[in-house]
Amino acid sequence: MILLVVLSSLLIAGITFYQYAEQANDYNQVRLLRKEDQLKRSLFYWAEHYHQTTDLSEGRPTPIPDSLSLWEMSDIHNLDFELYTPKGKLAQASFTGDFRPIKTPELDPALLASIYDLGHQVFTVEDPDPYLSSYSALVDARGLPWLILHIPYQDDYGFADKELREFLVRLGMVYLLLLAVGVVLAFGLSRYITRSVQMERELAWREMAKQVAHEIKNPLTPMRLNVQLLPTQFKDLSPQESEKLDTHTQAMLEQIDLLSEIATAFAHYAQMPQANAERFDWAEETEQACKIYPQPWIEVKGAVVPIFVSMDRSQWTRVVTNLLNNSIQALAEVNNPRITIEFAQEGRWGICRFSDNGPGVPSQLVQRIFEPRFTTKSSGMGLGLAVVRTVMQAYGGSIAFEPNPHGGAQFILRLPREQKHT
Repeated sequence: MILLVVLSSLLIAGITFYQYAEQANDYNQVRLLRKEDQLKRSLFYWAEHYHQTTDLSEGRPTPIPDSLSLWEMSDIHNLDFELYTPKGKLAQASFTGDFRPIKTPELDPALLASIYDLGHQVFTVEDPDPYLSSYSALVDARGLPWLILHIPYQDDYGFADKELREFLVRLGMVYLLLLAVGVVLAFGLSRYITRSVQMERELAWREMAKQVAHEIKNPLTPMRLNVQLLPTQFKDLSPQESEKLDTHTQAMLEQIDLLSEIATAFAHYAQMPQANAERFDWAEETEQACKIYPQPWIEVKGAVVPIFVSMDRSQWTRVVTNLLNNSIQALAEVNNPRITIEFAQEGRWGICRFSDNGPGVPSQLVQRIFEPRFTTKSSGMGLGLAVVRTVMQAYGGSIAFEPNPHGGAQFILRLPREQKHT
């Protein structure tokens, strides 16, 4: 979309520039012909007046205007011009402005023949600066060749250039606005598409998790009961056989418990948080959730002013538990481990920074850490962070990962603040 706006703006600017150049050329040619026509009238008026005041003998040509008359005409029409005799020799010239074309004392015979043949010639002279050059063959009232009028006309692009600049500025402002709108729309559309895809993936994972939990959990209870009843069905065993049976039974019960934990984790992920929201002190509730952990290096730092949020207490406890379990496992081989849970306020938001000094998360894996079934550990199902994000989003909040500036991992959790009741 942005590329389309940029390309269309460049295309329209190019077409506009070409159109203005063509209009300027047409304007200059029409202006030259108009001025030329006015000058011819002045020359004919002069000739008519001369004939009325002077008796010309038969066959005597009408003279070329004198220098004073020539300068008067040049000043009145604000136009420089040259007068040549019918044979092409320069007779008079008037240059009143800064424009000084090269004077030609005698016209080229080929040009002179072309002027008489066509009656009028207009062409562009490139040396030293481009300008239009117009030649006209004039006859007097008796039809005799009188003079050849040459008007060197320098194109006036000042007005056209001004109009072009103003138009391009306006066009640029319009396309900058369109570009800004395009950027906003593209950003919003990309976020909408990303969010939609993410929601579809999460819904698909929840549906799969629900099916997995259902299929696993259904046979586990009867399996556990049958395994527990095995020792009672074999009473006549020797001590060695009885011990071996107990060992196998215990191993089977442990595997059944492990499957039950997996099914429970999938069920928790598949289940949307219940709307049983309560208002509580965020830092205080977090301290309560941390008390079940014996590690002395878990520290909770409350905000200067208590932050109150509204959500299900058990869901928040699950969030804290998942994050703590991940950090404790990551810190297993770290000397002087440390977990810090710090609270702060930013406008209407409450902020919880959950950080540790563990090995952190490789940069190439950061984009995937909240995906279901993604884990960097050899054990676990990779649902912990996915569950945390689901809970936070359900209460209008969010969770994001950031590298810890002091080393390790850092999660930024946000929730809308609730005003404290008086």
